[in-house]
Amino acid sequence: FQTVPQPAIPTLPGERPPGGGQDAIAMKWDSGLTQLLAATLLVVLFPKVIAITAIAVLIISDTSAALIGRRYGRHRFMSKSLEGASAFFLSGLLVVAIAPKVEYSAAEYAIGAAATLLGAVVEASAIGLDDNLSIPLTVGAAMWLLYLIFLPALNLFKLDGMV
Repeated sequence: FQTVPQPAIPTLPGERPPGGGQDAIAMKWDSGLTQLLAATLLVVLFPKVIAITAIAVLIISDTSAALIGRRYGRHRFMSKSLEGASAFFLSGLLVVAIAPKVEYSAAEYAIGAAATLLGAVVEASAIGLDDNLSIPLTVGAAMWLLYLIFLPALNLFKLDGMV
């Protein structure tokens, strides 16, 4: 008894080949799925004021970095372009300026700016983790840590019941 190899059946990009095997169970994680995962983790793990800012920074700043970096990127910065990283940071500052705050103090804006700067560095680096996860989790963790260091008495959960 001998098995006869079957000819390969062509598939469209992203389509599973018929018949099983490793290729049939492989799953490609796209950016929408990782953004959904990141948003879910942020909402579960962080106060809402931080989660909202981190999600907005991901959506606005990562897109800005990609568009500006691809079009105008000429100078290398880590594994990306200085122009893209600058676009990330500047658009992140805009997000921080309009995102909700607990008391709207200058320190809260500075915390958001510092976390956005760290997010720009993470976006420009090649750490091996999808930036749709690494950026918002880094921004969120940095914000929470900086709030705990510089504004420890501030109730970050004050806005959670208002959503």
